[in-house]
Amino acid sequence: MASLTLKMASTGETIPVNDLELDQVTNTELISQMVASGIVPALPSDEEYLVIGKNNQPLKNTASLAELGFNDGDTITIAVKPKGAK
Repeated sequence: MASLTLKMASTGETIPVNDLELDQVTNTELISQMVASGIVPALPSDEEYLVIGKNNQPLKNTASLAELGFNDGDTITIAVKPKGAK
């Protein structure tokens, strides 16, 4: 099990997340779990959360956090963007 820190790009707020299986949780599942558990608020229908990768680029493909290069103790940046924006 791994621990990560989520950093909200818009506010700088950090949120610790524990007990993750990095090889089994995808970037999109991470966001869904965080919204479902109330860790981050649900967004209006015209916005979405986006995980920012280690190269500071938004992750568009769904892959496990391990496949995306994240390791125990890493910080993952979460941004908000309008749906359909690139």
